Amino acid sequence: MSNLQQAIAILAACATEARVEQLQRVLAERTRYVTVCLEDIFQPQNASAVLRSCDAFGVQDVHVVEQRNRFALYHDVALGSEKWLTLHRYGKQHKEPVSAAIANLRKSGYRLVATTPHEGSIPVDELDLKKGKVALMFGAEYTGLSSAAMSAADELVTVPMRGFVESLNLSVCAAVVLHLLSQKLRLQNIAWQLNSQEKDELLLAWLKKSVRSSEKILQRNGF
Repeated sequence: MSNLQQAIAILAACATEARVEQLQRVLAERTRYVTVCLEDIFQPQNASAVLRSCDAFGVQDVHVVEQRNRFALYHDVALGSEKWLTLHRYGKQHKEPVSAAIANLRKSGYRLVATTPHEGSIPVDELDLKKGKVALMFGAEYTGLSSAAMSAADELVTVPMRGFVESLNLSVCAAVVLHLLSQKLRLQNIAWQLNSQEKDELLLAWLKKSVRSSEKILQRNGF
C-alpha cells in the first residue's frame, strides 16, 4: 500500500461509511476529459453558478483567467461547490494570463473550444468528443471571449437559439453546454473517467475537507 493509500485509510476510518461511499460515488463520475476555462468573469453570481454546474456535471478542473477582472464567488449560489473542484488561476502572477492559460491547456492535451454565438459556430451537441479532450472557453458577460482567446480556439460551438435573443446568460449557457456534453460523453466509448492515481489524490483531498482536524490526525500517524 502506497503512502497515499495509507493516508486515505487513516482518514476514511475517521469518517462515516456513508460519507466515504458518497465521495467514492462522486469520484466515479468525475472527469478531466472535459474542462472549463472562464475568462474575466466579473459577476460573482455567474462565477458561482458555473462552478456549481461543473460540480453537478462531474467536471473536476476549472481554469480561471483574471486579466482584467477578479474572480469572486457568491457563496449562497456556489453552495460550497468550489471545495470539491480543482481551480487553476491565471492572474497577476502571469505576464499574459490569457496566453498562460492557453499554453497550459494545450500542454495538457486539450482542444480549445470557444462558446460563442458568432458565425462559424456549430451546435454544441455536434461537437466530436472522440477527437480528444476538450477545454470549453467562456468569456466575460456582455463582451464574450477576448480576441486572443478566439484566435486560439480550435473550434467554435454555440447553443442554437429559437427565439429573438441571440444568446443565453453566461451561467445558463455553461449549464446547458455541460449538461449536453456530459450526457454525450457517457454514451460514447471514451476513456473519460479519472485514473486510479487521480482518484486517490482527490479522495485524500476530499477526506481532509470532510474530517475534522485531518492534518493533526495524519501528523499523529507519521504523515
